[in-house]
Amino acid sequence: RDTVAIDVRAKLFALLSALDFQSSQPLSTQEQLLLTATKSYAPFAEAEAWRDTVDEFEEEGLEVLPDDKAKLDARLHADEQAAKQILAEQMVHAETMAAGAEKEEADELKRIQVLRDGPMGQVKATKRGGTSLFRARIEAKARIAGMVSASKVAYRGPMPTPGEYADATLSAAHDALRETGADPATGFTLAHVPPALSSL
Repeated sequence: RDTVAIDVRAKLFALLSALDFQSSQPLSTQEQLLLTATKSYAPFAEAEAWRDTVDEFEEEGLEVLPDDKAKLDARLHADEQAAKQILAEQMVHAETMAAGAEKEEADELKRIQVLRDGPMGQVKATKRGGTSLFRARIEAKARIAGMVSASKVAYRGPMPTPGEYADATLSAAHDALRETGADPATGFTLAHVPPALSSL
């Protein structure tokens, strides 16, 4: 099994080497991390062979000639420095991945806060000039919809004002909450949020 695994790695390395380790598509951080390790396959395999040779000499109680020992020590030292450099490159990619994960988590928390700041009875909404942020977003959505519809040949009949649209939207959200068994005036749980939002 180990022989097969080594053979597969060698074939993959040969293929990527023929492509000069280049890609026509941008690589993700995870792919760059793997590519860094793949590029190092040949040096690591060679260094491992030299290390195995040293271990075998020690097990057999053999002493290496002074000149050969100096060359061998220099080779092992160079391999160690190369390994440290590759590890440093991988750490840079790992830090980039960690930063991306933190950003995704922050974006998810922000999305949850946006959901939380809707027309929820017990959650204190931030007021801005007497208008909640949620209502302001609804009115802005209505204005944008009005601008889009006005730019095309469409229905020209009576249109609700942004305030009327917001009132109707909030009423629909309240009705959705009541259908799930929660009264917006007395309380609700987060389980009631998706049905209410889906009505918007």
